[in-house]
Amino acid sequence: GGIVGYSYYNAYVCNNQNSGAVSGQQYVGGIMGMNNANNTGSYSYIDYNQNSGNVTATSSYLGGIVGKTYYAYVRYNKNDATITMTSSGSYTGGIVGYAYNYTYGYYNQNAGKISSPYQYVGGIFGYGYDQTYADYCVNTGDVTSTYTSDAYVGGIVGYQGNYSYLNNC
Repeated sequence: GGIVGYSYYNAYVCNNQNSGAVSGQQYVGGIMGMNNANNTGSYSYIDYNQNSGNVTATSSYLGGIVGKTYYAYVRYNKNDATITMTSSGSYTGGIVGYAYNYTYGYYNQNAGKISSPYQYVGGIFGYGYDQTYADYCVNTGDVTSTYTSDAYVGGIVGYQGNYSYLNNC
């Protein structure tokens, strides 16, 4: 990540700015590569961050703010950069590539272009599953995939399921 590569349990990553380019194979984010709180009651907070540096991955889990996250509040973040998956990797999002297990995304904004040659591409979450929430989010960036079968591309969320919620976006 542009600020943190990996965080675990009760991390507070707040009020940070990244303007440098970030690239890697997987778990790549403009602010954080991966958050793995992965325990009910031990949430991490990823709030009020801004990314303006282009972010690129070659495998999976790519986000303008966070590549992959579990048990986290992801709030008031903004991405203005281009987010590009360069090979057959899944899960690309303007804010979070892969949001899973109680990830709460509130008041996030994406204005950057999001592109991938593969599946699960979204302006806010590329993939949201198992009690994830995207509320009051705005995407104004282009979101594209060149995958020809079941690409799951969305302006807000590419793929959403298993008691996941999308409200007021």
